[in-house]
Amino acid sequence: EGIGLAHVRALAYRLGGNRYDGVLTQEHGSMPAERVMIIREWVKEVAKGQNITIEFQPMLPLHGDGVGLYALDAKLRDYRAPLAGVTRKEYLTLARDAQALSMIDRISLFSAFEAIEEQRARGRDTQVLVPIDLKSITEAQLNWLEAELRRRRGYASGLLIELDATLLLESPELGSIVQRLKDFGILLVLSDDSGGLTRIEALQQFPVTMLRLPFNAVENVPSNTFMALMRPWYASGRSLIVDRVANTDAVAQLWALEIAYLQGDALAASGPRLDYEFVEYGV
Repeated sequence: EGIGLAHVRALAYRLGGNRYDGVLTQEHGSMPAERVMIIREWVKEVAKGQNITIEFQPMLPLHGDGVGLYALDAKLRDYRAPLAGVTRKEYLTLARDAQALSMIDRISLFSAFEAIEEQRARGRDTQVLVPIDLKSITEAQLNWLEAELRRRRGYASGLLIELDATLLLESPELGSIVQRLKDFGILLVLSDDSGGLTRIEALQQFPVTMLRLPFNAVENVPSNTFMALMRPWYASGRSLIVDRVANTDAVAQLWALEIAYLQGDALAASGPRLDYEFVEYGV
């Protein structure tokens, strides 16, 4: 629906009238231009550590190890739709351009550590998966993370860091940062949004524990073909998350494919607290 002409005019006025504040390009996809403009404004607040909300979405264990796993979701507060917010997919490029992603990621990591500490106090071996943008990570960010891991040594095993597979494949020089994260003793996860399974062999080279795939990459693949493609991945002791699962009817199919965890709003909603009662979905 957009944010309305009056809102755009008000935004232009706040920006100082007759000047530009970035260029609207096709890289923002189908997002309306006015939405891009307002997210740019909100991203500026993020750079100051403001306007960020943190939620946690449970991942349902199918063939997991009995440990509760949550995906951390850092959103920007949307004052017109406070329950929805602005998702990482919407703000990623804009926040990267504004050099605000490192702030979002640091707040996300800090929130994850705090959540893990709270869970340990309750006797729960909960893990939290946090997406980090390799392109935005700085030496200061790495030094801060290393210091936090030393300070919270007992809780480090609860942190999983998620990295974008496409970015890593297209920018192999980022591999040195991945190795450094691995040397910190952090469990790493790759997220592949390509929508297919053709990259599995290429992704084997990275020192990661898990791979996250969208459901549309799996749903129409014959089970024997899927298992043949994934056999080397599973044989190396690594596991698989399938997200964006739209309904519970898919659970039996995914269980047969030896998927470790499922994620989707139809299965378990995001929330501000880690209070989901995990039950393994054996079929």
